[in-house]
Amino acid sequence: MGVRLGMDVGGTKVNIGLFKEDGHLLYKERYPVQRGAGAGEFMQLLAARADELLLSNGLTRADVVSIGIGVPGTTDGHVVLNAPNLHWINEPCAEYFTLAFGKAPILAQDTRAAALGEYRLGAGQGKRVLICVTLGTGIGSGIIIDGHIFNGGMGTAGEVGHIPVVSDGRICNCGRRGCMEAYASGTGIFLSAKEDPYLHHRIDSAHDVFMLAQKNDPIARKIIAEAVAYCGRALCAVINTLSPDALIFSGGMSAQMGLYIAPLIAHIRASAYALAVGEALKIDVSPLGEDAPMIGAAMLGV
Repeated sequence: MGVRLGMDVGGTKVNIGLFKEDGHLLYKERYPVQRGAGAGEFMQLLAARADELLLSNGLTRADVVSIGIGVPGTTDGHVVLNAPNLHWINEPCAEYFTLAFGKAPILAQDTRAAALGEYRLGAGQGKRVLICVTLGTGIGSGIIIDGHIFNGGMGTAGEVGHIPVVSDGRICNCGRRGCMEAYASGTGIFLSAKEDPYLHHRIDSAHDVFMLAQKNDPIARKIIAEAVAYCGRALCAVINTLSPDALIFSGGMSAQMGLYIAPLIAHIRASAYALAVGEALKIDVSPLGEDAPMIGAAMLGV
């Protein structure tokens, strides 16, 4: 039996799954990332974990027909060019894994892998142009056009979180100022709340801001509303430019339907070019959840 391995490497965890060739999930597991491991050591450990997964299911490396790895950063498919949360720069991760496992993987940015997962098995099935936006600690997206990941001419397509929305605004992790991510992500919402003298000593995370907003705290609700507006403006520009027929939200903040997602969808419907947000545009929350990058990774190269 031919099987596919799909792995999603995050800043704090790894999701690894074993799939049939048609994408049917056979087994999955999640385990924490070993902090401080270099890219080479990390890939060796990942290969060892893959061996254990195969063995526990009565399989060997010979049964593996494809391997995909989603990473939290920019990659050319073989080298991780920059993964800030892992402190990896220009690391030949595919080579490291191949040396340890004997078969070469394909690498993809995790947001792009998530989009491919949604296209293959999730809310984007049958759509021609899919944009999957991940809303969490940061904000990114993957773009699928005619069944293929769109990387762009410079390999950086989908960096919607770094669309500037505030002139000379807050500095972003990317080094630029005024990026949408710096205001509309979980991190951005937390920073906005910490800047407010009323909320400063009442919150320790973006989750706390949402909890206060659910209790009708006016300052917390105002901060979240502003975040939604910034995100909406950026996504309207993306929709007007690419004319997708599916916009899917994933990531931790996609669970905040009443405070974030529903207002965001309303903003997009009301503000983007009218013909671009007609009934044919599907806007939804990912049904695959946190498994989307792992599923998409397994489908890389299909």
